[in-house]
Amino acid sequence: MANDGLYPGEDISSVDRIRHAFGLLASVVLEQWPSWTHRFDPAQLRSRVVVLAELLAIVPSAGMRHLGKVVDGWHLAFPKAGIVTLSQLRDVAKAVLKAEDRLASSAQGSGLRRALALVAP
Repeated sequence: MANDGLYPGEDISSVDRIRHAFGLLASVVLEQWPSWTHRFDPAQLRSRVVVLAELLAIVPSAGMRHLGKVVDGWHLAFPKAGIVTLSQLRDVAKAVLKAEDRLASSAQGSGLRRALALVAP
């Protein structure tokens, strides 16, 4: 499934992971695992995941471009359907975003070192 353009770079490729992320987010609000009988359009479900992640202040707007990686982190941390807390989701999101920030910083640093090496005598 391709990026639907909600946020630059945001991509949640698995319908099962989208559904699981929605279940985790909804369980925070409902205090139970949501039950639904109809099929969701993956784009609509992805939009709901984005809205809940932002409204519940789990993933800041600046981190939304990494939402797919946060969803992957939630899937690894909470592989089974069940109730989670807001702080549990935030902790995983925070760890994923920090790791992404470290990767970006080291990539920028190495690029800067290469650029400096090119201009240094």
